[in-house]
Amino acid sequence: MFQSAAIELARLEHHHGGGEYHDMYDVSDAHDSAEGDPERAWNKGRIYRCNVCEDEVRVSYADPSPTEGARTPPAP
Repeated sequence: MFQSAAIELARLEHHHGGGEYHDMYDVSDAHDSAEGDPERAWNKGRIYRCNVCEDEVRVSYADPSPTEGARTPPAP
C-alpha cells in the first residue's frame, strides 16, 4: 500500500459552533510488523482527535457481512 504525507485524500474537521472547524489528526496505534498480521486490527478502525478540544472519533469500514448481527431500521 502506498502512503505519503504529500497525498491527502480527505480532511477531517470537528465543528465547534459559530462557524469554527478544527482539524482532527490520526492518533491510532502504529502497527509493528513484529506483532503479527496487521490486517486483523483493520476492523477496529482509525482514531482521530480534535487538535483543540481533544474529542475523538473512530472511523472504520462497514461490516462486510451485513447479515451477521445486522440491525434492522425502525419502521417509519
